[in-house]
Amino acid sequence: AYLIPCLDEGSNPSGSTFKPLTLNKLAVFTDKILTRMNFKRPDIYDAGGDLKKQWFVFYSYLNPETNKFERFKVFKNINSAKTKSERYEIANFYKEVYRRWLEEEGGSPFELSKNRDLEVAQNIITCIDGFLSFVESSKLRPNMKRKYKYELNIFKEWLIAQRLNYLKIGEVKKQHIFNFVEDIKKRPGVTSGKTVNHYLNDIRRFFNHYIDNYDDYLYRNPAAKITRDIVEERGNIAFTDEEFESLRKHILDSDPYLWFVCQVIYYTGLRNEAEALELRCGDIDYNNKIFYVESWVAKNKVRQAVPIYPDFMDLVESLNLKQYPADWYLFGRKDQPGPVRVGTDNFARRFRPVKKHFGFGDEYGLYCFKSTRACHLYDDGADLRDIQILFRHKDLLATVKYLKSLGRVERGRAFDKGRKI
Repeated sequence: AYLIPCLDEGSNPSGSTFKPLTLNKLAVFTDKILTRMNFKRPDIYDAGGDLKKQWFVFYSYLNPETNKFERFKVFKNINSAKTKSERYEIANFYKEVYRRWLEEEGGSPFELSKNRDLEVAQNIITCIDGFLSFVESSKLRPNMKRKYKYELNIFKEWLIAQRLNYLKIGEVKKQHIFNFVEDIKKRPGVTSGKTVNHYLNDIRRFFNHYIDNYDDYLYRNPAAKITRDIVEERGNIAFTDEEFESLRKHILDSDPYLWFVCQVIYYTGLRNEAEALELRCGDIDYNNKIFYVESWVAKNKVRQAVPIYPDFMDLVESLNLKQYPADWYLFGRKDQPGPVRVGTDNFARRFRPVKKHFGFGDEYGLYCFKSTRACHLYDDGADLRDIQILFRHKDLLATVKYLKSLGRVERGRAFDKGRKI
């Protein structure tokens, strides 16, 4: 019989107690017999008693793939001790802990490695990085990729700042998401519930990605039932005839190329940042007088053919776009078509001094040229169906709602019924 420490988790060498361990007399544990097993007993490396060198506990374990023994070192806090006796006490403590783990609990460093790899894979920060890599390789339109990258990196930075980066994805709680959303509301530049809801929506999609595509990562979406922020609908804004004419003259004098950008948005009905900037020279079909909005650009993710009005055809023909490769962007660098698209904020930034000149608020932007086109078509008697096709609305009801938000009501109605009181 031998005496071994009875070690509980959190115990220390000096507080160890002992109990008898009876071994089978016919199976004496010698090193020779142990080498026939899958491990060799732990021992202490004391550097010959030199306290200036690193001490550690070591043991060997049979690699199941190579069938050869590999040595493992345990450093822990052994070298924190300043005297030999203290180091031996701590080292002997870990020596016995690992002996017990190997002999009595059947522990394996290779199983630990597998568990550690799984923990790393399911770590919330690792999962965010993995999701962003998936998004980057997907067919999502570029502005959506940038949006995911921006918002989820802010979420990642918040987790790190809150010291929650150690969590597995399945350990993230609803309270964590709620606290993050509340902090987003306090960020500079966040002035609307719509922006807050964008963060919440994309975080929901992030968690759903792992629920839908991975086994045993998480079984519920912690962001699923977080209350969305209230959104104040500002409606769409169009320029009046006087504002439009003044803008045209001012922009032509100060930034002629910017007026070209305004013309494209006006004639095509494209959203300036999400769609117009993605327009390529090959998207224009001169023979059939249509241009295409590709599926990875369009809001409904379906490739759409849009009619080219005569004024827009005259504009693109004046640019001689056929001389450029089909995959070149209409809005390239240096105010000309090119293989690299202009930056997302380029034209919005150039439009800001124009807004300041006319005293327009933040709600005014290049998007207003799109809305102004809808008003002009309606006021000039265009059929609602034609407006629907140009603006790619899913049905006439969406077109009517859009026009209504711009202050246009049904033509030809007298609105003279009722009583005067």
